[in-house]
Amino acid sequence: MNRLGPGRLTLLVGVLLATSACANEEAGQAAADKESVDAATRQAVPALAVALAAEPPGNLHSMFYECGGGYGVWTYQVGGQMLAPSGGRRKMSRAVGEALRDLGWTTAVRDDLSVAGDREGLTTLVQIPQLTVQTGARVVDVRWGGPSCVNYAGDDEPFIEDYEGEDFSDLASVGD
Repeated sequence: MNRLGPGRLTLLVGVLLATSACANEEAGQAAADKESVDAATRQAVPALAVALAAEPPGNLHSMFYECGGGYGVWTYQVGGQMLAPSGGRRKMSRAVGEALRDLGWTTAVRDDLSVAGDREGLTTLVQIPQLTVQTGARVVDVRWGGPSCVNYAGDDEPFIEDYEGEDFSDLASVGD
């Protein structure tokens, strides 16, 4: 009799969990996920600009990224940078965390260098680097993402392949 030992059972459970996380979604889900991330970005950028007394990002970019292996499994992300005046990273990370929590995000601060958050299957990461030598300011990296590694079905493939990026230029003037 061939039985599954504890090691093989653990491996089998791990494989099942990994493949279920990348299960097919309904057609049209890629557009819905994109819209959710875009809406979260449009809501958070003004709040972060105020919290950090920062210039809004003038160059947000968005795209679908194919998860490792090239098997048609994707994630959607938006990212960019904000120029914030010099200030202590601890104070800045607390301000970012508070602004995100006010918008309904669950947040975690990582060593005063970054704030990670999640809300309804979406993620955000705000990284607060060292001061730039040239300006004495901080170039704060901001990112939002949708569900990780989704195997989108049907009509989503052409949508993803033809996607050319979202125009976030309207956010370049928030707070003016």
